[in-house]
Amino acid sequence: MKCLYGMTANVYFVWGRYEEALSNLQSLLKHSDKVNDREMRANALNGIALIHDIKGEYEQALKLYNQSPEIAREIGDQRKTATALNNIAGILITKGEDEQALKLYNQNLGILWYLSQ
Repeated sequence: MKCLYGMTANVYFVWGRYEEALSNLQSLLKHSDKVNDREMRANALNGIALIHDIKGEYEQALKLYNQSPEIAREIGDQRKTATALNNIAGILITKGEDEQALKLYNQNLGILWYLSQ
């Protein structure tokens, strides 16, 4: 089930059909809650946030992106934590909050450096 929603959402995303991608990702999010799959939830939230980000809906994207690092830490996935911090920092740059973004980029670099050792 998760593969179907995720793959379909990816196809719609590549085609630029964001509303259809969003619908599939929201179904994936509901399914992740139903089966209590935290990794699937993080992926769905990230995908939904990305679509809001692309559409210029930065506050909505930021709210969703901010849930990802917590889930990533909870499941012990450092790469997802780094990716989430990077995504949040990108929106903060767009909003002109450069100092906050720099702090997150530095955290991201620290995680990536640690993973490369």
